Amino acid sequence: MSRPYKPYMYCTAIMCCSCCPVGRVGNMFVLRQKMVEYHHKDDDDVVDEEEGATESGGKKLRPKLQCLVGPYFIVTSTLTLPFLAGFSAYTFYQGIWDNDLHWGVILGWAVVTFIMFQSLLATSCSDPGILYRRQNLPSTHDETDPHNDWRWNDQAQSYRPRTAKFDSEVQCIVEEYDHTCPWVGTAIGRRNMPSFKRFLWFLAFTVAYDIVLLAFL
Repeated sequence: MSRPYKPYMYCTAIMCCSCCPVGRVGNMFVLRQKMVEYHHKDDDDVVDEEEGATESGGKKLRPKLQCLVGPYFIVTSTLTLPFLAGFSAYTFYQGIWDNDLHWGVILGWAVVTFIMFQSLLATSCSDPGILYRRQNLPSTHDETDPHNDWRWNDQAQSYRPRTAKFDSEVQCIVEEYDHTCPWVGTAIGRRNMPSFKRFLWFLAFTVAYDIVLLAFL
């Protein structure tokens, strides 16, 4: 079963120009991608030319997203990152710089703070689980299996598994979509959920650590 093709942009990667490696996937801005080989299986996974599919030496290639930011990255870059960086800098200056602390305390603070920032950037700049557009119903379709129960989505003009959802804010189908968080700037799905949870845990650890350093030392 197939649907008539309509050139929607929801799952379409477009390179802006040759000198600027920035493209668009829905409302996501692609900063880095690479072309990887893929195989058609009875036309289950059809990637249109507008979505970046090419042929090279007889091989079919399509883009694999490596680094991209979401529609709310301006919030992350102007609010979340400056606030956390400012609070950490204040803690370092007031709670560590002029105090004779054990090296283990300083090292512990540096580790949890670094992991917090690394987790934030990993969440904000990674692929949340954007799915390629499928014009045909996959042969693996099975209504009893949530991961293979494919349904047509009018907004994206594509089939999607039951566990995936179309996010109107990022304008993409995201695998195991949870929500869109403006503070990290992007959608949260299967691929960036681990780093998002790690960010929340270490955000709590870092804030608690900072409060202890400022209030009791």
